[in-house]
Amino acid sequence: MQQKNDAHLFKQVIDSLKNESWLGNRKWWPNYLFHFTDIKNAAKILSYGKLLSRDRITLIGDMENENASPEVINNTVSKWKKYVRFYFRPRTPTQFNNEGFRPINERLLGGAHCPMPIFFIFHSLPLIALEDSQFSYGSLASHGTETYNTIEKFKEMPFASIYHEGSYDPHSQNYIKYHRHAELIIPDDCDLEYLYGIVCRSHAEKETFLHHLDAPTAKIWEKLISVDTSGKLFYSHWTYIDRAVLSTERIIFYLNKGNRVKGVFEYHLDILEHQSGKHYYSSKEGYSPKDILSFDLKNLKNSNDYTVTLRLDGDLAYSNVYKSKEDDDLPF
Repeated sequence: MQQKNDAHLFKQVIDSLKNESWLGNRKWWPNYLFHFTDIKNAAKILSYGKLLSRDRITLIGDMENENASPEVINNTVSKWKKYVRFYFRPRTPTQFNNEGFRPINERLLGGAHCPMPIFFIFHSLPLIALEDSQFSYGSLASHGTETYNTIEKFKEMPFASIYHEGSYDPHSQNYIKYHRHAELIIPDDCDLEYLYGIVCRSHAEKETFLHHLDAPTAKIWEKLISVDTSGKLFYSHWTYIDRAVLSTERIIFYLNKGNRVKGVFEYHLDILEHQSGKHYYSSKEGYSPKDILSFDLKNLKNSNDYTVTLRLDGDLAYSNVYKSKEDDDLPF
């Protein structure tokens, strides 16, 4: 990919920015760009080996999960849908409003949400310095937002607002919300050459993501997939499976209940016993998340080898295969 002739000047700005005292523990943010999407869309990205613009995905009919508000999509100027879009930071206001498993009546964005989010983190400089990349000072869904590509405009970016964390006065400082959505855009598609890492919210969701990938794709990308154990990328205000313990006797899910959940879910558990091909089901309406959700496997004829899938309100919350170590010791 062709780089801007003055790429070294963009590097100087980024290096200088990282030395700003007000960044605090966010000094690592300027090194990266962030693409946030749901697990199903993330699996498609890895199968393609690239990120595609919304128009390209729509054209081939491959949008697995709609993360964005219908109102936001309708208000976004059509030309921006021809670009792959990155944020300059994690934990944007949009992520605040769509991250996590939410009871149906608690979804804010016209029903759109991102129950199991995955972060694709890219090295920032190679993408910012691309000849055909552009950047904005705020959300491209806002009317009148412009894009730029020169070093002069990059130096003028309102980074203190873009990287702002914490509360602010929505009446006198609403510009902060706008700038937190600053974007970098690349036309049509973006390959994964400058991908730094892929980050899941929990160990259980990493297991689910790897299980959701086909074997060749998982083998290629597994080393880049990690878990945000320090809580730097996700809000975690809503429900999700933090850890899953599978055995021959029982399945135990340890949940992040979520500190903002008021309603209830409907859960569906599906256990496929591999030897017999038989499915075992468990479901419950009006489920209020607890710290632990446990299922006894005494009714299975062979609990040494099975696949388990858990859904909350129809959305995939966990999926993986269990195979007893005893079976691994068999000589055939």
